[in-house]
Amino acid sequence: MKTMKTPAQEVEYSPIDRLLESGLFTVDSHSDQTLSVQIYQNLREALLSGTLGAGDQLNIRPIAAAFGTSTMPVRDAMTRLVVDGGLSALPNRAFVVETVDERQMRELNLMRLQLEPLAAKFAATRQSLKSLRKLEDIFDKLNRSSSPTEYLAQHRAFHFHIYDCADMPFLYSTIETIWLRFGPFMNKAFSFVDVEEENKTHGRIVSALQSGDPNATATAVEEDLRLAAAKSAFQFS
Repeated sequence: MKTMKTPAQEVEYSPIDRLLESGLFTVDSHSDQTLSVQIYQNLREALLSGTLGAGDQLNIRPIAAAFGTSTMPVRDAMTRLVVDGGLSALPNRAFVVETVDERQMRELNLMRLQLEPLAAKFAATRQSLKSLRKLEDIFDKLNRSSSPTEYLAQHRAFHFHIYDCADMPFLYSTIETIWLRFGPFMNKAFSFVDVEEENKTHGRIVSALQSGDPNATATAVEEDLRLAAAKSAFQFS
């Protein structure tokens, strides 16, 4: 895998820079979805993937300019994300990505340890050969990622492809809600991550899924989450 800079090594790597790199500044004028919905989905993905970091301040006008739209659909989208719990509104009409304290992080990790291995366990029994091949492709892209933004986007895709295979929509939605708060934290915690160690645990998840063993898959995901929880503790030490 190529050597990548951590966010701490980037110089003035702003939220706008990260969104531009991620390719999430896109809207389709021919889509049946409104501009507000498309912008909402893109910014929500930026939170889930860790493209946006905890504490990032977002101003409506530059984001609207980057999307090539007026300010109204951006404001509507960001207001929806306040309701979702991903953003907070500031008095100056800007928004800020929600942060978590140590107690909240412990709670998020406990919830993840209960729910994500459960989803992975069901995924092992319900996946198709096609979905397994797609996971292997995502894992390959994860290993070849050359920047934090790319890595975190593939990391999000890797985990949620597995959870989608469980075919449990309520469980999937609950895990997504947790990641709206957890994803931005990963952006800030990336400098503490050993990427090679992370990819070894992800490799064990892939192997368990290839064998179709639900218990081994759940155990591998739990191992990955415990590693992530241990790394996250450095943020509060």
